[in-house]
Amino acid sequence: ITTSIGTTSKNREVNKGTPFFVDQHQDWRDRNLTDVLGARVTFSPDTMNEITSSVLFTSIKGKWDASSSYDHYDANHVLSEVYDRTSPDRDLDHNTDLNLNYTHKFIKKDEALSIYASRNNSDDHSVTDYVLHYYDPITNVPFPVPPLTQHVTETEKMLRSSVQADYDLPLLHKQKLECGLKYSDRSVNQDYLFEKYDW
Repeated sequence: ITTSIGTTSKNREVNKGTPFFVDQHQDWRDRNLTDVLGARVTFSPDTMNEITSSVLFTSIKGKWDASSSYDHYDANHVLSEVYDRTSPDRDLDHNTDLNLNYTHKFIKKDEALSIYASRNNSDDHSVTDYVLHYYDPITNVPFPVPPLTQHVTETEKMLRSSVQADYDLPLLHKQKLECGLKYSDRSVNQDYLFEKYDW
């Protein structure tokens, strides 16, 4: 489990049309729980061949909580708008790595053939709820209306695969010939749902 906290302050000047100024302050807390499970097996039927296989599964459960306050000022530095926003974010990420490696050694010293294959599958899911409260810029009293809310859901599925073959052939005078082939493929599927609720 890892936990981190922080504070961020920003002062911005926006010059699009009529200029205005924004002061932003944010307090945040990030907490992650990581579980890792893996295994590795090596098999050598003889001294010339070796096969190694490994699997690694990682699960990350994250909690991000942030509270931000915003003060807007007009071109004359008069306070015109005040609001705060909370944005709790919940993440659940799964990642699986599969690897297979085969090495063949020849009778000739340093001559070798290696074949490597890998497959990575990741599944990330995130849900964030934004809640905005507006205040009277003069009295700093909350407006007597329900807050504005936004609900955001993000899902990303990624699949990566690769196969690689390498051949090493030693030559005369300490020279060596190296050649190889590699194929890789990646597919990504992303879904994004944004829901906004009025007063």
